[in-house]
Parts: sequence; C-alpha cells; structure tokens
Amino acid sequence: MESNSTYHDYAFIRRWLEGSLSSEEAAEFESWLADHPEEVESFEKYRLILDTVSDIELADGLAAEKRWHSLSQKLGMNNGHAQQTQFPVWQRYQPYLRIAALFVLAGMIWLWLADSGMTTVEAPFGKRVETSLPDGSIVTLNAGSKLSYNEATWSERRFLQLEGEAYFDVIKGSDFVVESGPLVTSVLGTEFIVNARSEAVEVACFEGRVRVGMKFRTIEAVVLTAGFRTSRLEDHTLQMPQVFDMATRDAWRRGEFYFQDAPLAEVAAEIERQFDCKIQMEAALSGLQFSGKFDDTSLDTALEIICLPFGLAYDIENSNNVEIKKNDEEK
Repeated sequence: MESNSTYHDYAFIRRWLEGSLSSEEAAEFESWLADHPEEVESFEKYRLILDTVSDIELADGLAAEKRWHSLSQKLGMNNGHAQQTQFPVWQRYQPYLRIAALFVLAGMIWLWLADSGMTTVEAPFGKRVETSLPDGSIVTLNAGSKLSYNEATWSERRFLQLEGEAYFDVIKGSDFVVESGPLVTSVLGTEFIVNARSEAVEVACFEGRVRVGMKFRTIEAVVLTAGFRTSRLEDHTLQMPQVFDMATRDAWRRGEFYFQDAPLAEVAAEIERQFDCKIQMEAALSGLQFSGKFDDTSLDTALEIICLPFGLAYDIENSNNVEIKKNDEEK
C-alpha cells in the first residue's frame, strides 16, 4: 500500500486527473481512500478544480504563453517572468505547471464555491419531496434523502450530490452529473433512479442512456439503457448491466415498496423512513429474507405484512417506537 506522500505527489495527481493510472494503481488508490476517508475531500477538490478551470488548457506555443500570462494577472502574480519563459522550457514542464496552477487556484475557487452557497433539498422521514431544478428537470426524493447543488453555477455545470434515493426526470441539455457516494452518474436527458443508501450504490435507467462510473476512476464505466441497472460490488467494481422490473422499481413514488429476497433489516429500515419510526429487533432476525410489498397507508399493516411470514410479533409504543420479536407462542 502506498504512503500518504505518494498520493499527494504532483506526478501522481497529474496521472490520476489525466486518467492514466493502471488498473492496479487505480484499485490501490481507491482502497487507500476507503481506508482514509479524511483524504476524500482533498481529492474531490482536485477534481472539482480541474472541471472548473477546464477552459484553462495550457496549449503549446503562443496560446499557452498568453493563457498563463492572463492567469498570472488574475492571481496578481504577473511580474514579467511568464513573458520571458522560452517555449522549449515551457513545453518541458507544461504538465507540472498545469498542476501547479490548479493548486494555486484551489483555495480561491473553493472559497468562492463555499461563499456562493449551496441549495439543499431534503425529504425528512415520513415524507417524499418533489423539487424542480433551475433547468426545469424534476427530482423526486424518497423519504430520508438529501440533494445538494449550486444554483449560481448551474447554467455552466449541472452537478448534484445525492444522499439517499431519488428519481430524476432530466431535461435535455449539457451533461447532468449526479455524485452519490463512490459513483458518478452522467446523462444528457433521461429518467433514472439513484439509490445511495448503502455502499452498494444502485443506478437504474428508465429512459434514454445513463453512464455510471466510479468517482476516482476514469475506467470501467457502465452504460445503461432503459430497463437496465447496475450497482457497486464488494470488490469496488461495477456490476454488469442487469434487467430490472420497471413497473415496481419506482413504485415508491406512489407509496408502494417491493422487495425480493431482501434482508428483514433492509425492509425495516424502509418502514422507518416511510413512517418516521424506530424499529428494534434481535440480530438473529435481521437476516431473514423477505419477499413482498407494503404501502405507506398504515404502520400497523406494514408491520403485520413483514412479520406474518416468519411468525413474528411486534409491539408499537408511543406511536413510533417498534419492537419486532419472536412470537411467544412460537417459542
């Protein structure tokens, strides 16, 4: 495993931003990030800075010289040295100067983004929320989900961050990018679902085409068409596209929740979100596999539906504290 200093080296960052890491290097880097979550923000900044200043491509020759001169003026660094640089030297160190320029801009851009303010839309437990984005795209947030985006820069970059689950109906236009945990989903105009409630983030396409990739990888992206889904596997790779049931996958927008061989703990977590309650159960029960559906009309009915197949009982206290347990008669 590489050290901290190796991954923060200019040469490594340049190769990472360019997407020129080998598969082995990319896997080791992602594993290192997973072990050092405190470092993720730094590398998100590098990527964001690159995207933000992508128009400052340091080309060869006079164009590169003029762009560096303009950049140094904006940063208050124009002391004439840039004009005296000889092109052969410039070309030799061009990749490193580009990375250096990004680092110089890092603080300024990050502060500007923070000051501009982010718009956040949140769906609390017990409630689904539909919101309209600045371009007219519609997002439906499932209960217990949160969406953030920068309205000030939306016309230039349609970029959102999602925690939880949401259905997107995207107006055609420039790239529309959703970052959800370790996955990045990009489209031009389509309808799709992103579920980022666990490490196994899932993306399902309902219309058009969706490109799904890993946040810190430029390889191994998966392209989905209508009726296909993918998710992040335990080995940090993407699952090959799988067919899914389009009739039931977005049923949560209508208050219906379908499960197929799902751990009882997962089903209980959905009930908690939809009814704003807290469910406790023995660890031995959490792994029971449930197949079926419930709706959001009644907590009592939902609990009965998931408990009956296993001969379990439940108690509701103070309207929102639930205990699922083995039925005394079955003991």
